[in-house]
Amino acid sequence: MSYGKGGTGRWVTIYANSGHTFLIVAGLRFDTGWRDSWGASHGDAPGSGPRWGKPRPTDGYVARHPKGL
Repeated sequence: MSYGKGGTGRWVTIYANSGHTFLIVAGLRFDTGWRDSWGASHGDAPGSGPRWGKPRPTDGYVARHPKGL
């Protein structure tokens, strides 16, 4: 939760809380812990691996990014 610089990055943003981390790279969400309604309706099981999907709620997460990205 303290990696890199605070706030959203230009290309990479890491969202973290005490129990989970996911990231957005160039607008694509890499996340193993949440599936949106599209994924659920198309057979994605919770925790089934990396997925790209619609925006995830970020309440309770800290946004960080690598310097320069």
